[in-house]
Amino acid sequence: FRKLRHQAYVGRERAINWQAEQFRAPPCMTTIVGVGNWSAQDRGGIMRGAPPGPWIRFLRRLRRVCRVVVVDEHRSSKLCCACHATLHAHQYVRVRNGKEKLVDVWDTKRCTNKAC
Repeated sequence: FRKLRHQAYVGRERAINWQAEQFRAPPCMTTIVGVGNWSAQDRGGIMRGAPPGPWIRFLRRLRRVCRVVVVDEHRSSKLCCACHATLHAHQYVRVRNGKEKLVDVWDTKRCTNKAC
């Protein structure tokens, strides 16, 4: 069993190293990878405990290859990233049978701040 376990470990490490090397930039450029810091603390319990897969090990290996920036995901889908104003659904006017109606564009949100 030791040999089998060791072969599995070597295979995992090889796969993680190969994936991390895909992010390596050419000599004159820099790569920055943004990673969300969601910590699985939702009350619904969609995911519990540690993230699935070798995610932490991959991030540690990725830090050797490029710059990794942790992005705060709290309210990131509700607030504008530039001005922190509330995002609202993007709407357009649809004319059907001579009647005008405001219709939401699916899964698209816009900042309401005019200066943004």
